[in-house]
Amino acid sequence: VFIKNVNDEGYVVIELASVNLSEVDNLAEIYGAYPNKASAKNALESILRSYQLCSKLLNLEKTKGACFLYQLGKCRGACLGKESAQSYNQRVEFALERSRIQNWPYKTPVALSTGEGSAIVIDQWVVLGYLEQVEDAEPYFKKIQRAFDIDTYRILSSFIKKNKSALTITPFRLQSE
Repeated sequence: VFIKNVNDEGYVVIELASVNLSEVDNLAEIYGAYPNKASAKNALESILRSYQLCSKLLNLEKTKGACFLYQLGKCRGACLGKESAQSYNQRVEFALERSRIQNWPYKTPVALSTGEGSAIVIDQWVVLGYLEQVEDAEPYFKKIQRAFDIDTYRILSSFIKKNKSALTITPFRLQSE
């Protein structure tokens, strides 16, 4: 993931870190969830080029002075204080927004059914388990190991967005263990 901080000069600085997303309370504060560090670094390098960001402030280059891209005319000089922190930080926020995990759109866990008699139970983009025989008064809930998975997140968010009108989404209350 990308960890976003602000340095002493007021510029946003990005660091790559490995984080167990299953233990994160607010996934909407997570940027750049990728399956491995190499994928995250590649994505960060792409963002760097697309938005003319500073490789030094993105921690892709270690240097005391100007970053190499500034010397090539591809960085606007945030590494030297030539670009204002406000201007640079706005571009960073805009660049990172596409990689942010969406807010969970529901107030509770939900049972997501396509109308075929069963449903999956999801909370904060994490599949908690599934329900069999949803139409019964006491449906059978089968709990599975809770773990955030970036591929599952992408599939779920896309599926819900594309099929919202065809889905039955109902609040689900987990019984205390």
